This record gives sequence, C-alpha cells and structure tokens, in this order.
Amino acid sequence: MRYLSALALSLLAAAPAAGQVTAEPLAPLRPGAHLRVSLAGDLVQGRFTTVTPSTLTIATDSGQRAIPLQNITTVWERKRHGARGALIGGVIGAAAFTGFIHLMVSALCDSTEGCKDDHRRAWGYGIVLGGAGGGLLGAGIGSLFTRWEQRAPE
Repeated sequence: MRYLSALALSLLAAAPAAGQVTAEPLAPLRPGAHLRVSLAGDLVQGRFTTVTPSTLTIATDSGQRAIPLQNITTVWERKRHGARGALIGGVIGAAAFTGFIHLMVSALCDSTEGCKDDHRRAWGYGIVLGGAGGGLLGAGIGSLFTRWEQRAPE
C-alpha cells in the first residue's frame, strides 16, 4: 500500500498541471503559422518557428524569441474561413442556381411531352454548376476573414 501511494504521488508530480501548456497540441502547427502567445502580464505575436518539449520559438518583429512552455498561459493561432466559406457558398449557390434554372425551364417549356425530363436535368446542372461556382466564390470571400483559435491548453 505504501508503494502504491508513493507511485501515485510520483505520477502526479510528473504530470503537467491542469491548464499548463505542453508541446503536444503545438506539434501539428505548420511553420509560419501566425500565433498569439499570452504570458503572465505579456502578449507576444509572431510566426511559429519550432517547438521542443520545453520551449516554443516564434519569429517576432524584433527577432526570434524562445519562450519556455511553463511561462505560457495560452496559445492562439489565426485561422482563415476559406473552407467554411466554400461550404456555405456551395449550398447557397446550388440552391439559387437550381431554382433559377428550374424557373427558366418551367417558363420556356411549352409542351409537357417534349420537356418532361428537362426538370431533372436542370436540377442536376443547377446543383453541380451552382454548387461549384458558389463554393469557389465562398472560398474566396471566406479566406478574407480570420479568427483566433485556441491551440493550448486544450
């Protein structure tokens, strides 16, 4: 029993404290990612360079800065909205263009026998072309906007 309690205490001492920043969530960062690092009473912004088990290195306007992980409160990464914009733009584009083509086919179709399959074809073209065009436009617009996402602590 005494050995178990000693083992438990040594494991607790080796484990990082709750809310402490470790290198694991920072490892997937790509070089050059824009970071905002908050320390006790200080805020540092720069581009990600490297991370080791004990240090985060970022390039600031004044040069390289190695920050010990134990001094870091939070790490934020600036992300763009390109993927979200593509999804929203694709859905809106597909719905709008499909509706427009459906109305055009309905207005231009004079006989019911010659145009009976044109509505399905119009919907297919509307979904594909409207979705692709809206997705491209949405990705372009979405990439203009950024937001900060917290990377550490998780």
